Amino acid sequence: MPTADPSSEFPHPETILAVRGALAIGHRQGPRGPEGHWLQEFWAFGRARAEADAIIRGFMESTAGTILATSRAYFEILTT
Repeated sequence: MPTADPSSEFPHPETILAVRGALAIGHRQGPRGPEGHWLQEFWAFGRARAEADAIIRGFMESTAGTILATSRAYFEILTT
């Protein structure tokens, strides 16, 4: 990696690619980097995001099933 330039407010492209890669690998449950590595927190964030996505997806599927069952029950009441 290039040396850091304290006068620059923008990160180097290599840094951005490394962070995005760590986020993506964590999100896809890829291998964790070595302990203490500076990208470890980004991997963990990607992993947490994947877990949150799974929880939300499960909630949405459950809610959709409940709404469909309730709607079906109402339609059955109306048609009988």
